[in-house]
Amino acid sequence: MAAFNSMVFRMCKLPLNVSNYMKELATIKRIAEINGYKASKIDEIVAKHSRRLRLQNYTTLKSINEDNTKRRKFSFIGPASFKINDILKKHNITCVYGNDRKIENILNGVKDKTEDLKKSGIYAITCKDCTKCYIGQTRRSIEKRAKEHIRNWKNREVENSSVTKHMIEENHTFTMDV
Repeated sequence: MAAFNSMVFRMCKLPLNVSNYMKELATIKRIAEINGYKASKIDEIVAKHSRRLRLQNYTTLKSINEDNTKRRKFSFIGPASFKINDILKKHNITCVYGNDRKIENILNGVKDKTEDLKKSGIYAITCKDCTKCYIGQTRRSIEKRAKEHIRNWKNREVENSSVTKHMIEENHTFTMDV
C-alpha cells in the first residue's frame, strides 16, 4: 500500500493537465490490479490525498507540527526543573522530561571486549630489517592468519604468502601490527 500512496501523492502534487492526470491514474490502477488490489482502493487513496492538498491550499491554520517551539530533553531534578521550565518557556523551548536510568544505560559496557587478534580485519606485517610493509585483510581472526604466515615461513611455502617469500629471499624477520 505504501507504494500506491507514494504514487498517488506524486500524481496529485505534480502539475499535470487532465489527459496526463488520467493516464497516470490509469497506470496506477493497472499496477494495483496486477498486484491484486481493487481500483476502488486507489480511488480512496486519491480522494484522501486530494482532500489533504485542498485543505492545505485553502486553510490559514498551521498544523501543530509547524509551531516555533523547540523541545529539549532534560532529566527531572525536582522543583528546580519547574523553575528551569518557566525560564525556557519564555524562549519558546519546551522541556520534555525523561529518565536516563534505563537498563540499557546501566548495563552498558557489560559485554566482554573481543581482543584485537581474535577479530577479523586489516593487519600490517612490517619487516624489521628493511622498510617494506605488507598490508593484509582476512575474514578469519588475525591471530589465525598470523599463524598461517608463520607456518608458511617454517615450511618454506613461498607460493601462499608474499611475506614468507620476502623473509626467505632476503633472510629478514617481521613484526605484526593490528
